[in-house]
Amino acid sequence: MTWALDDDDPGRAAAIALLPEVFYLFLDEHAGWMDRVLARLPETHPLAAICHAFAALWNTLRGDNAEALGVGRRGLQIEDQLGGVAQRILWWAISEAHLNTGDPVEGLAAARRSLEAGGGSQTDIELVSPLELALQCALVAEPDAAQGFAERLNAVAEIAPSDVNTAAAATATGYVCLVRGDVDGALDRFRSTYELAAGIPHLQGEALRNLAVAASWSGSSGAAGVIAGALDQLYRERMWSLVWVVVEALTVYWGRGGRTTDAAVLVGYLERHGLAHGLLVEGRRQVGVAVERLPAAEARTRSGAAMSRDDLVSFALDGLRTT
Repeated sequence: MTWALDDDDPGRAAAIALLPEVFYLFLDEHAGWMDRVLARLPETHPLAAICHAFAALWNTLRGDNAEALGVGRRGLQIEDQLGGVAQRILWWAISEAHLNTGDPVEGLAAARRSLEAGGGSQTDIELVSPLELALQCALVAEPDAAQGFAERLNAVAEIAPSDVNTAAAATATGYVCLVRGDVDGALDRFRSTYELAAGIPHLQGEALRNLAVAASWSGSSGAAGVIAGALDQLYRERMWSLVWVVVEALTVYWGRGGRTTDAAVLVGYLERHGLAHGLLVEGRRQVGVAVERLPAAEARTRSGAAMSRDDLVSFALDGLRTT
C-alpha cells in the first residue's frame, strides 16, 4: 500500500486497504491505512465513498467514535458508485459509533438505514453485520423488536449456512436470552459461538466480549473469571474496540458488587475517551450514581482518565486477580 502511494497511485492503495484480509484482523496498526488513502484519493474516485465507510469503521475499532461519525457523514455526501454497497457500510459504521457511545436509539435508526440500503432483503448474507447491530441496539432501545432481528439472522444461517452465519445466529439467540433475563442461556450461546468461530479471530473476539457483557449482567460468583479471561485474551490479541467493552462490563460488575472505588477508576478512563456501549447503558448509569457518592470520587476518576490504555488494562487485570 505504501508503495502504491509513493508511486502516486491512491486508487491501487485504496483497493489494498479495502481487502477483507486486512480489515478483519482487527489490528490496531492497520487503523491509519485508510486515513492515508483518503488524504490522497479524490472524492470523484469510484472508491471514495466506500473508503470513507471503512475509514469510519476503523475509527470505531480504535475507539474514536466522534471521528467515525464525522467521516461517515462526509461519506454519505459522496456519490456511491458501487450500487448501494458504500451506503450500507457507511450506515453500518454510523450505527456502530452510536452503539459505542451509549446511544442505542440512534444506533438502531442507523442500522435500519443500512438494512434499507441493502435492498430490504431478508436473507442477504451481506446484511449480517447491520442485522447484528440492529439487534444489539434493539435490546435496549426497542426490546419488542429484538426477536424479529434475531429471526432474520437465523434465516440467513438456514439459507446460506457457513461458520460466520451459524455463529451469528447463535449470537442472536444469546442476545434474546439476555433480554428475557436468561443470563445462563446467553452465556451458553456465547460459548457456543466462540467454538463455532474457531479460526475466525474477529468473531471469536466478539464472542468473548459478549461473554463478558452477559457475565456483568449476571453478577454471579463466576462472572469475574469470565470477564478476566475475556479481557486477558482480547488484550493479548490487541482487539482494542472489544477490550473497551469488556472494561466497561467490569466497571458494571465491580460497581454492582460494591467495589465502587475501583469502578471509579475505570469510569474515569471511559468518560475521558467517550466510551459507553449500548448494551451496558443501564448498568453504567447505576455505577455512575454510586461513583458520584464516593468521598474521593473526583480523585479516583481523574486517576483513571490519566492512565494509558495499557496501564488501565493492567489495573483491571490486577484487580480481577484479587476478586
